[in-house]
Amino acid sequence: MAQEFRNHPYKAVLKAPIRLAGAAMNDLQWFLMEWLVPRQKLGVFHMMYGDWVRRNPAATTEQTRIAMQRVWQSIDNRLGQMVYDNLFWHNVQKDIAFLTVRSVGWNIGTVNEIAGGVSDGLTMIRQLNEGQRIALEHRLAYTIMLPVITGLYGATLTYLMTGHGPKKPLDYICPPTGEKTPQGGDECLPIPSYMKDVYAINRAPITTTGHKLHPLPHVLLELIQNEDYWRNIIYDPRDPAAAQMQDQIKHLLKGLQPFSLQSYQKLVKEGKADEAWLSFLGFQKAPRAMTDPSADMRASHRLDLSKKRRDRARLRYDR
Repeated sequence: MAQEFRNHPYKAVLKAPIRLAGAAMNDLQWFLMEWLVPRQKLGVFHMMYGDWVRRNPAATTEQTRIAMQRVWQSIDNRLGQMVYDNLFWHNVQKDIAFLTVRSVGWNIGTVNEIAGGVSDGLTMIRQLNEGQRIALEHRLAYTIMLPVITGLYGATLTYLMTGHGPKKPLDYICPPTGEKTPQGGDECLPIPSYMKDVYAINRAPITTTGHKLHPLPHVLLELIQNEDYWRNIIYDPRDPAAAQMQDQIKHLLKGLQPFSLQSYQKLVKEGKADEAWLSFLGFQKAPRAMTDPSADMRASHRLDLSKKRRDRARLRYDR
């Protein structure tokens, strides 16, 4: 029977929608992944290569080769599309990483670049103490300027949206919009920068690590915790089993959507369609840990449960 199905003429027809969806995704990402990002990386490499050559005019061919390997590794860390062969991973190890972690190259690159910058900084301090000649490495320069540039963006956006400068350190990473959240906190707009990850890991390392998981285990972890990325409840434990299962399936399907689309839909649902389009530029809706960092999450969950029950009661009444 299985052999007959494999040779059946309708097999190609059944596979057509799947192939069409895959082709559509490839076409949508072609400009970004195949044209823009590779050219950006080459442009950055040209600038960093020229900077190193100017600072090391008497370098040998071997010294230049080693330096350029480090430069390209730094570019991979910053801009993505990492060359995984340079990590010398076993294929099994690489497959496990892809199946368990979301955006493996981005996350590893961030850790490598910032940790490398800290290591270069410690090396520079040691060289200064020993009276050696020092040089500012690219990783250290990047690690120093990352919070500075992000802070400049945050301060500028804070002033433009509120009319005043930042009042607390979080404003430099997540500038306030001047409005309030439904829970009464200050609404803010996270800047699409690695500093957002640094803040999240420093505040909640375990939860942040969970958010870095592959979409499927990440969604399953959220279902177990009954809490989504924005720290809203997923289902009401006091609902009937059928209603809980419906909410869980709905969340599971939503977890397969891109973050930008999830953020866009959430902002539109909250009546903020005028700023929802920013989700597609990387400015996603801030999680409640940023908008209400000192709030009692148990009280917030009780409010969410009450709202969900009211919505269900209103829906039954309308019917």
